[in-house]
Amino acid sequence: MNNKNVLVSGQRLRLVPYLRHHVPRYHCWMSDPKMLELTASEPLTLQEEYENQQEWLCAEDKLTFIILAPVSVQQGEMEVHEGVCGKCSATAEENVEGGKKILHSSTGGAGQHSKIPVDAATTLTTRDGEEGLYVMIGDCNLFLLSSGEGEMEGDGNTDSTVDTAFHILSSDEISSVEPTTTNPTAADCGRCFEVEAMIAEGNFRRRGFGEEAVRLLMSYALDKLRASRFVAKVRANNFSSIQLFTSKLGFTLLKEVPVFGEIHYIKFFIDSDGESWKEEAGYLIGTYDESVERKLRITNLVPENEQA
Repeated sequence: MNNKNVLVSGQRLRLVPYLRHHVPRYHCWMSDPKMLELTASEPLTLQEEYENQQEWLCAEDKLTFIILAPVSVQQGEMEVHEGVCGKCSATAEENVEGGKKILHSSTGGAGQHSKIPVDAATTLTTRDGEEGLYVMIGDCNLFLLSSGEGEMEGDGNTDSTVDTAFHILSSDEISSVEPTTTNPTAADCGRCFEVEAMIAEGNFRRRGFGEEAVRLLMSYALDKLRASRFVAKVRANNFSSIQLFTSKLGFTLLKEVPVFGEIHYIKFFIDSDGESWKEEAGYLIGTYDESVERKLRITNLVPENEQA
């Protein structure tokens, strides 16, 4: 499922492959104890993170996209927020052609942000190819499941959806969600994927980016990976993720897995459903390469002690 040269575009977000130069910022996110707890992850060294990135890029049973969101450009200033990390350095590059400048900025402690002057010609990337400025805010993942895994008992995987953009359900509301019935027609004609997403940058939560990222990721699986059903494995106390997958994305209850403290949800698609889903998501697919990355002008937020 190598997605090395895949660009997925939505109304606001861009999903790009997880490449080597993304690793320092990702490692910064995953060095935060709270993020590790929310994603049920183990801490890795920077070298282990580089190895992990290469494994994901070459894997045939899973893939990951980095989520890029447009940076706010207001009154001639660009605001780059630090999210969950401590002391980080933000670097934004613009093409020097046409008199544009190369911009650099460093930020201080956790939760801080820097304002970088941007010339009046700076705009956000649009779907017709205009240049823009984007920032890494998280990632989203697909795992290929076995043909019957959607109906099997829990396998120990845990949810890593962190976006807290949605109304929190009470325990009574959760218990009112009815189990789904199996759709054998949909299950027999395509592949089943586990889907998960993480919005790591706190300043980009509560804006619907988690929902948009999952919609685009599922659209890609429907379009290119012969997907017909998706499973979300959510921690039983992760109420915002439950709200995301049930109320926002239309998943229904598959089963509870008390031994792992999880609730599993599922969503089926037939061909006509998939087409309307992709249209609603504003899904477009293109080629991702160095020229596209230059056009997007992606900011690279890297810990100062890991810069070359």
